[in-house]
Amino acid sequence: MKGPSKMTPLLRNKLLGQRSVFVPGARMRMNVVPMFLNIFVPWGAFVLCCGVSSFWTMYAHPRLAWAIITLVFALCFVALVIATYMRKYDPDPTWFTYTAIAVAVMAIWGTVVGQGNYNQWSFPYYEIQDLKAIHGIDASFTPGKNVMDGGLFFFNSGNHLDATRSWHFKFKDNYCVAPIVTNNTAPLSQEYSYWAVGKDCCSVSSSDFRCGSWGKAGASGGIRVTGGADLQYYRLAVQQEE
Repeated sequence: MKGPSKMTPLLRNKLLGQRSVFVPGARMRMNVVPMFLNIFVPWGAFVLCCGVSSFWTMYAHPRLAWAIITLVFALCFVALVIATYMRKYDPDPTWFTYTAIAVAVMAIWGTVVGQGNYNQWSFPYYEIQDLKAIHGIDASFTPGKNVMDGGLFFFNSGNHLDATRSWHFKFKDNYCVAPIVTNNTAPLSQEYSYWAVGKDCCSVSSSDFRCGSWGKAGASGGIRVTGGADLQYYRLAVQQEE
């Protein structure tokens, strides 16, 4: 005859008289606290991982951000180990399996969503914030090499887009460029240092630039394109126009 230690958890509990939801006549009380925790803890893991991987911490202190995310995943692993143990040695249904799976899924989801948000929006924003805002630019007199550390550019009155010299580069999308000039005159250096760019906002057969605030008389500034896959195609469009 098997001893209690070698029996299945359900038979062992019945033999020892321990209460179980599977033993006839036994009533188990539902605990409201685990129910609420299993609703909010997974969302807390999502918010934490998404927030850390989306914003300033990831940009300024990436090691700290990844350390926090790694700690969350370590806690998820511990929860999975506890859930496996409870399923093996406790016949009663518990919240451990749901908690472990829900927290792990939400942590992964939060990290993936956060990284997408960071790469698409946050990183370009913080990158521009770290550069200078330069005012009073005259496209005819200010060479581009003097404002290489600029992120935001504000031009003097009289500076505008030269739509007659706009052009494009076609690769899946249409990458459009137009030089910025002063009072329709070419720069003194005969080199166009400032270009307005946009995607899918110009004609493929003529000089026809309609990107951004091209039609607004009060538009006098722009944001620098700092990187990404589009930058190389804008450069090719400039080369074709030249």
